[in-house]
Amino acid sequence: MITTIQYRTSTASFTGVELGIDSDGFFELDKQPKNVAVIGGGYIGVEICGMFKSFGSGADLFIKESRPLIHFDELLGNGVAEQFANIGVAVHSNLKIEGLERGANDTITVLANGQKYAGYDCVLWAVGRTANSDTIGLEKLGMRLNDRGRLHVDKYQYTGVKNIYAVGDITGQKELTPAAIAAGRKLASRLFNRDEEAHLDYENIPSVVFSHPPCGSVGLSQEQAELKYGKEAIKIYHTSYTPMYHAMTEFKSKCAVKMITVGEEETVIGLHLVGLGSDEMLQGFAVAVQMGATKKQIGATIPIHPTSAEEVIILAAK
Repeated sequence: MITTIQYRTSTASFTGVELGIDSDGFFELDKQPKNVAVIGGGYIGVEICGMFKSFGSGADLFIKESRPLIHFDELLGNGVAEQFANIGVAVHSNLKIEGLERGANDTITVLANGQKYAGYDCVLWAVGRTANSDTIGLEKLGMRLNDRGRLHVDKYQYTGVKNIYAVGDITGQKELTPAAIAAGRKLASRLFNRDEEAHLDYENIPSVVFSHPPCGSVGLSQEQAELKYGKEAIKIYHTSYTPMYHAMTEFKSKCAVKMITVGEEETVIGLHLVGLGSDEMLQGFAVAVQMGATKKQIGATIPIHPTSAEEVIILAAK
């Protein structure tokens, strides 16, 4: 069983890599930096950038894509970018990061698109990680690895080599701890409890980004739904609102919801949330999506007032 492999940050193509830190280095900081550049717009980059800002540091996000969280529904990336703008985090997008160099007064300068972004006393690399699986001879056993060092497995977590299975991040299927635990339990049930068809269904796994504010998704993004079913077969419902928590606060943090349905019965195949409480809300609604609930069924539920979750019910009831 292969479950855990050490990873290295994927910075080989950049110059001045040693001037920055990675997410491990974040936890080793012994003092708060004044100005931080975070390079990378995925989970880690978005979460840590928001943390630095909430601590009171200046924070900028540098990404190669057009928006943060590019692998999620566009509602999340656009929502995070909007909220970042509201709290003073600059998002520099569509960049080709070239590297780092030492600047004046021992600061660090980010080099991108032929330009220089100067004045940072901390730069954090959040550009993804490559597994160290190339150091333990897996290819000699006939296992297939992709360019990020992840192992190819089938739906039963089988590597193709007799009696060797793999679960978790090393497979690149869904790099979430609860998914790895669930896959391991299914595999154990199949191998030791004679449950021959036991395997993890990797569809409809909910995922939350603990940004500021949090956001999350379950099911298909709009782009994925259109590719799978066609634009004509799906319907999109969305709403935005200011949660009552902020009714009397000076700063108003917006929330947004997108619901994607398919077919005449309007089965919910995607639900995407941005804003305060999204993490807790999504866990409950993920159960409904996993069970194949329709928009009508969700809308028939009596909402709890006053909560943000009721906005999903109200949207479904329309």
